[in-house]
Amino acid sequence: MKKKILIVEDNRYEREGLASLLSEQNYDVDTVENGRFALDKLHETEFDLVVTDLMMPATDGLQFLHKLRSNGSSMPVLVITGNENMQNMLSAYQLGALDVIYKPFQFSELMDVIKRVIPV
Repeated sequence: MKKKILIVEDNRYEREGLASLLSEQNYDVDTVENGRFALDKLHETEFDLVVTDLMMPATDGLQFLHKLRSNGSSMPVLVITGNENMQNMLSAYQLGALDVIYKPFQFSELMDVIKRVIPV
């Protein structure tokens, strides 16, 4: 059975691009555009990993992580961000993020982290 990944990214092109590349790597991928929709999606479907952006409208990545952990979830979450703010990075780690990867990144860098957590 394919491992399931949820991508949370407000930029449509980045969201669709990541979904396409991860699908090619034999992952079952679903996407949403912000943390609020991600929380809704997680109530409907089980995922093996969430890949989330930090800066998004409505519910950003840190708010999403906080709400996820407040609900008792230990779901693995990988954060991607274009904002190299040290406080945001530390907050993401404190909320249980597996790793923080800065945009622009190499797809191989993302895959190295994903394969450590959920090998195909």
